[in-house]
Amino acid sequence: MRSAMLYGLRRQRDLSQDAMAKILHLSRTTYLKKENNVDLFLKSEIDILLKHFNKTYEEIFKEVI
Repeated sequence: MRSAMLYGLRRQRDLSQDAMAKILHLSRTTYLKKENNVDLFLKSEIDILLKHFNKTYEEIFKEVI
């Protein structure tokens, strides 16, 4: 199950999976697994996402808690 909010925020800002991977210092494959909830984001990665999108944890990840 994809994190719908994260996917939506990424698309809304016209960011590719490659761009998000670079922001988080990950490979595209690793980012894709995390966006699709195959792997979990590390706390440090979550902190970057929250700051980048100016959102709370609940706003981005509420459907996957």
